[in-house]
This record gives sequence, structure tokens and C-alpha cells, in this order.
Amino acid sequence: MRESVKRVIARQLAGLALAGLLVIPLSLFDPNHTDAKKGEVLQGAVKVVDGDTIRLNGEKIRIVGIDTPETHPPGCAREAELGQRATIRMQELLNEGPFRLEATADSDRDRYGRLLRLVTRNGQPISDTLISEGLAHSYDGGAKQGWCP
Repeated sequence: MRESVKRVIARQLAGLALAGLLVIPLSLFDPNHTDAKKGEVLQGAVKVVDGDTIRLNGEKIRIVGIDTPETHPPGCAREAELGQRATIRMQELLNEGPFRLEATADSDRDRYGRLLRLVTRNGQPISDTLISEGLAHSYDGGAKQGWCP
């Protein structure tokens, strides 16, 4: 079982490398959005780290409202596969057009120091698609659901 997880991780890393490290072109990010909490204009290349984390101008951002399967390290082969699919799907969703990062009424940062933001397009959370496709669980900061049998 442990060997199969290693193989899945190796395939996952190869897939991410082939995908160009999941960098989203700046032209697809909405450069006119102003972060309501800080008043700063967000701009720069967006990199998808995994299904619920992105990086903008070197700043890690945790997408609020969802939890996706872990990719580093996954707990089982199924989680590794779903984690890779969630990562790629998040890239696809962000590449579909301009999106906004919105501060929420909750805390500005999580316990790991990542900014907490809701990602929306046309007022709708992009994460709803991942949830409907079974690549994310709804998450409000409580106990997480598992991905391994």
C-alpha cells in the first residue's frame, strides 16, 4: 500500500511539472479588485498550490469555504489522486476568466499565516464547483472530513 502512494505522488508531481507548475496568466486575474480590508490592489501571477491554496505575489492564500484532498503528503492513494484532480480543476476554474479575492468577516489569516480569502466570479464562489464535482468538502473551520477509506 505504501509503495502505491509513492507511485501516485510521483505521477502527481510529474503532472504538475507538465502543467507548467500551474501558473495562471496575470491577464486572467482581475487587476481592478481592491482588497476591502487592506485597500491594496491585488495583481501578479497566481500559482495554484493545491485545490484550496493559491499563491499571489509570493503570498499564500487559503481559499475559505472548502477543504480539498491533501497533496503533500496525501494519506492514501485515493487522496493523492483526488488532490491532483482538485488542483488541476482549480487551475481550470481560475483560467476561465477574471475572478476576485474577497476578505471575509472572519479572521484575516489562518494559523499557518496564510491569507484567508473567498474566490468569486460574478459574485459566486468558484469553490462551489469543486464541491459539486466531489473534489472538495464544504469547510467552516471545524473538523475536516477524511478522503481515505
